[in-house]
Amino acid sequence: MEEREARIRLKAKTVSLIAGDGEDDAGEIEYSTGARLTFDGKVISLSYEESADLGFENSVTTLLFEAARPEMISMVRTGTDTASLIFDPATFRQTCAVNTTGMHIEFVIYTRRAVNTVTLDAPGVIDLDYVIEIHGVKTERNLFRLEVTPGEVKS
Repeated sequence: MEEREARIRLKAKTVSLIAGDGEDDAGEIEYSTGARLTFDGKVISLSYEESADLGFENSVTTLLFEAARPEMISMVRTGTDTASLIFDPATFRQTCAVNTTGMHIEFVIYTRRAVNTVTLDAPGVIDLDYVIEIHGVKTERNLFRLEVTPGEVKS
């Protein structure tokens, strides 16, 4: 297994798609941190610790994808808050779940676009454009960009 340290810069923007729900303003976040990038010969994974400032204290997020099919990305969050999300533009809808302290939420993700140029050896980007629908009550469009800069090979 190959492993490298990396730096990531995450930018995310969320916009409500329901007119008049009082949440028409976009929510935006930016976050930079260290990460671990691994490749087992088939799957590339990128793991990073979440920030308490973003509401995910004591949680680790891992993005996984097959090198042969980088546009299908699984996101798994472990720790205090957990999540399991799948971004796949080849399928119209994916049922996903998030568990936060005291609350379990299931929702549907529709991936409009997924571009992934991340490799173990060179800087890359994961760009996601997706819509989340929560039980038909709330619909949000999300733009997610993760810039990855691999570091030195870790022994």
